Amino acid sequence: GLRFGYGIGAAELVAPMLYKTRDSYNTDYIAQKLATAAIESVDYARGTWQQVRQDRRRLAGELTELG
Repeated sequence: GLRFGYGIGAAELVAPMLYKTRDSYNTDYIAQKLATAAIESVDYARGTWQQVRQDRRRLAGELTELG
């Protein structure tokens, strides 16, 4: 699958982190376009974030039951 991360912050805080965590593999054009489309689609992003929150709650509950 396609995985793409992004960060938001003040330039003076983000720049040093980018230098320290830079990957040796560049993100290809298609991945960049798909990530941009996903971020710009507010409805899609909201639905995805809601699903992630639900999954986290479910997982936390199941782990709690296991002890």
